Amino acid sequence: MLFRSFTKNTDAVRNSFRANFPRKSTSDLAFVDTRASTTIGKLPGGDAGLAVGMEIRQEKINDVPDPVAQAGNILGQGITATDGSRSDKAVFVEVSLPLVKQLELQLAGRRDQYSDYGTSTTPKAGFKWRPSDWLLVRSNWGKGFRAPSLPEISKSVATFFTSVTDPEDRISKQISGVYAGNPNLKPETSMSQTFGFVLEPSKQVNLGAGYYRIDWRDVVGSTSFQTIVNQSCPNGGPGCPSTPNVIRDTTGTNGVVTVLSNYINLDRRITKGIDLDGTVRIPMEAGRLTLRSDMTYVLSFTEGGVQYVGTNGGYYTYPRIRANLSADFDTGTWALTARANYTHEYQQQYGAALGYTANPTLPYQNGALPPFVSSNTTLDLYARYQVTKNATVSASVLNAFNKMPPFDPAFSFFYDTNLYDMRGRMFRVNFKYSM
Repeated sequence: MLFRSFTKNTDAVRNSFRANFPRKSTSDLAFVDTRASTTIGKLPGGDAGLAVGMEIRQEKINDVPDPVAQAGNILGQGITATDGSRSDKAVFVEVSLPLVKQLELQLAGRRDQYSDYGTSTTPKAGFKWRPSDWLLVRSNWGKGFRAPSLPEISKSVATFFTSVTDPEDRISKQISGVYAGNPNLKPETSMSQTFGFVLEPSKQVNLGAGYYRIDWRDVVGSTSFQTIVNQSCPNGGPGCPSTPNVIRDTTGTNGVVTVLSNYINLDRRITKGIDLDGTVRIPMEAGRLTLRSDMTYVLSFTEGGVQYVGTNGGYYTYPRIRANLSADFDTGTWALTARANYTHEYQQQYGAALGYTANPTLPYQNGALPPFVSSNTTLDLYARYQVTKNATVSASVLNAFNKMPPFDPAFSFFYDTNLYDMRGRMFRVNFKYSM
């Protein structure tokens, strides 16, 4: 009888609660490209080269979610929807000029015309100078661009669920969020400068160092939901109002329910740093041992004129140092590699933006956080075996010791989701056969 009491609804009533969530999504890309190269004369260092090319592309995206989900009638179900298309025509040219045997000059240029935002022109110049057999000096200057993707610049919407700390009562709350496309976006542009050298005192040793500076403008992104909520109630406390971008529960607790945002062109970013790398090959009777190392040391990273290097207070987290060290032993048939990955500690600034305080003498308690998030080192292992001339099997263990990301309670999942992967140890096996 108890079972029957739960089955008194008709089939029509029960079917009204069911949904199959059909979804039709298509992405089309059609393109034609052609290029040609030739020599255009002789210089003291050799033949001068010329390369030219042209590209034509047509992109379309149509992503249509189920109307039931799109109307928000499925609890906890986020959706994405995009409807856009555009064409792009580009021409480019590159010239190589060996001025003398030891010095080569490179010049290049490209022009793109997009149907949605307009045109971009990107020149580039560089040189390679080899004053001796063991030293190479090189430098490049150039401009670049990234066209906004179709979901960013066309008619699109993405809804999902996340959490923010509500300034109304400083309690973390689950909310719904909405991102929308913006047809007024400008392309991202950059100007980069690099200068470096490579030392090769022998065939077994290769050392390199380089300086870079990148000026990145009109970065496509969005203001974080937490920042939008903070801006809607800058003084905090009870009585935070609803705004066009922050919807609150005015019939109950006045807590944040939904935050609305869209893609915009963000502040200017400028970064400078030094890249170091080295390779040492050690021949052995049974094979060859190769030691490799590379490191990036970020000198500065500014967003909107504010320095964020070594902190998590910017749009992303920018550790000052990231490095890798690997050892590879190769016999021809077998190859074994171990690689250590290092990420430097960084200052806790994101927590302060959420209303936490930093206290170096206390563990995480009473809203106090350590002033720094600790460094992290993981180990990856790789193995490859040449079964036959045409067949190869390989395996890898990423994060072999299952090292968890550094504890950071300022983030919803207690680790920096912009920097680390929570999946821990992962195994992969591959088989490759070539005809």
